[in-house]
Amino acid sequence: MRIALLLCDHVKPELVHVSGDYPEMFQAMFAKHAPEVRLTVFDIQAGQYPQDIDQFDAFLSSGSASSVYEQHDWILEFTLFVRQLFAAEKKFIGICFGHQMIAHALGADVELSEKGWGVGIKKSRVVNKKPWMTPESRDFSMLLSHRDQVLSLPPNGELLACNEHCEISMFQIGKNFLGLQGHPEFTRQYAKALMQFRKNIIPLDIRQRASNTFEQSLDTQVIVSWMLRFVGNGC
Repeated sequence: MRIALLLCDHVKPELVHVSGDYPEMFQAMFAKHAPEVRLTVFDIQAGQYPQDIDQFDAFLSSGSASSVYEQHDWILEFTLFVRQLFAAEKKFIGICFGHQMIAHALGADVELSEKGWGVGIKKSRVVNKKPWMTPESRDFSMLLSHRDQVLSLPPNGELLACNEHCEISMFQIGKNFLGLQGHPEFTRQYAKALMQFRKNIIPLDIRQRASNTFEQSLDTQVIVSWMLRFVGNGC
């Protein structure tokens, strides 16, 4: 399976030693759970985009420290590209920033949440089960690191999962677009290091509560299976 990874940020130089840059994290995730996936990386912050979108079975976007509503040239260009993929009915899975970009690009609200930072491991509850969600699970646990949130669904969007911090933690539009607020590619070590790196902007009480979750189980295998089945079907 050929997937274009649309890279929306890089790991801070001080943290690269933990788990590598984001492409390495995604490569490691797929190598462990779906070795049939072949990733081609496009650094969209540097203006790199596929010349032919038909060369890929799906598109996957990374997270970013930026916000989708910021007026940077690369974000505006990415917004247009997401709309292009949607119009062309291409498979697209947005992770964190990408999840928010789907909503933003297609007419929904994304804002800095009044609930503050969502960090650590959080369990989301499935509220709308789809046939591609196999193996079946009523909930799933993922690593999170965000303070922006999708506050409303785009036209024809379907809510799939929610948690106590983020009411729209997974959603789908039609057969081709899927948004996930969590980070299946993150390692626990990197999530911990990133939270500590951001200690000046993440309040101590939030960091302390998140620290108590890092030993909980993760459902990465389930999420990767769902992602690949979504690409293959999406119904």
